[in-house]
Amino acid sequence: MDAAGGPVGEPYKGLEFNSANDAYKFYYIYAANIGFRIRIGQLFRSKHDGSITSRRFVCSKEGHQHPSRVGCGAYMRIQRQESGRWVVDRLQKEHNHEFETPTDPSRRGSYSVPFASFVGVNHHRQPLLLGCAVIAEESEESFTWIFQAWARAMSGCRPVSIIADQDRAIQQSIAQVFPGTSSFSAWQILAKEQENLGALLSMDAEFKYEYETCIFQSQTGSEFDSAWNMLMNKYNLRENAWFKEMYRMRKSWVPLHIKGTFFAGIPVDGSLKSYFGTILTAQTPLNEFIVRYEKALKHCREEERKEDFNSFNLQAVLHTKDPIEEQCRRLYTITMFKVFQKELLECYSYVGIKINVEGAISRYLVQKCGNGDERNTVAFNASTLNISCSCKMFEFEGVLCRHALKVFQIMNIRELPSRYILHRWSKNAKYGILRDADSGGGSQDFKALMIWCLREEARSYIEAGATSLERYKLAFEIMQEGRRNLCWPN
Repeated sequence: MDAAGGPVGEPYKGLEFNSANDAYKFYYIYAANIGFRIRIGQLFRSKHDGSITSRRFVCSKEGHQHPSRVGCGAYMRIQRQESGRWVVDRLQKEHNHEFETPTDPSRRGSYSVPFASFVGVNHHRQPLLLGCAVIAEESEESFTWIFQAWARAMSGCRPVSIIADQDRAIQQSIAQVFPGTSSFSAWQILAKEQENLGALLSMDAEFKYEYETCIFQSQTGSEFDSAWNMLMNKYNLRENAWFKEMYRMRKSWVPLHIKGTFFAGIPVDGSLKSYFGTILTAQTPLNEFIVRYEKALKHCREEERKEDFNSFNLQAVLHTKDPIEEQCRRLYTITMFKVFQKELLECYSYVGIKINVEGAISRYLVQKCGNGDERNTVAFNASTLNISCSCKMFEFEGVLCRHALKVFQIMNIRELPSRYILHRWSKNAKYGILRDADSGGGSQDFKALMIWCLREEARSYIEAGATSLERYKLAFEIMQEGRRNLCWPN
């Protein structure tokens, strides 16, 4: 027994505790003395009254959700007794990794818990924090609650797509809370390629080429299946467990399955620049967490303000005399104009051949000069100026591709239809959504967007107005004037 009356030493089945917290403290001290870290794992509830009946405390390297996790199976599970005490009913002490140097538990970043962040991109394609949570336990119940709370904070606006962890509990929660939202997890698959394919990728250049062609060049599901089956047969991988699992999960990581879904250009391989950078890391002590968190918020907001200033006050260099280039320079932020400009310049290296006409719709085969392997089909409606390309770049990133721009050139279109310059990429993206008021969507959806937009603007207004007494007085006067203009009663 320790000084507080709790057990000491190694865990064993049948070991009893007065509370679940006592059990956690015991396992935490035991882990520190051995040389590993722990976190709170799954919990189970009573079907009758919802109370917690058992808990799992797991090694911090359990699972595969992060490169630091190696699927360690060590854990201690406790079961609540009728007396109210808790007893160890299941125990796995073996680890599959080296131990760290044992430390004094009283000196250890006291809890090791996952920090989840919801990150999107702004109109400069900078990381944008949409919410975050510290997770007590990685259960479907916890993730469901987190997603529901986040949806409420977003005024009911639901994401079109999510790049999320491959973990089953997370994927099931997404399906439950955001039905119809596309969820993608390619970054985890790609991160494990070296572990599972290292020898083949480094020793067999032909396999590497065929494997990458299968994944990244397949245009349809049947093309992918055909190329995949050829690989499995040619390299005798049909019974490989990892390849079996990857094929089963193909819709959550193979690019062709999501290229028609809007991801705002966010890299699906997980390489989006970290919102918190080096300011906030897994090693950040709990007592420094809030200070560093707020520092990261301030830094990112300042970076956004810099880009806003640059977009309104600086001009990117034009490289052509095409009026479309000038049109897009006038409307896009500098960052997004450069993305568009790259596609425009590339289109000069492509040729387009009309291959089919059906009424007002003409179809073109567009390919790079001297490269017959890169082919895309573009459909153009001369009466509506609607255009679509088989590469789906516009649907995926919200910017027209070089293939569509080539057809616009062929048809002598001198100005892009406004629907192909997304408001979210414009210089004025932060300043309201009224331009799209009649473009569709339910009234409740539009009201939620207005509430969210006004709330964000009010937050920035309050921050600016509270920096000094003079600014406060000015901000208050402006607010009072706005109240009168809106006929808003005191």
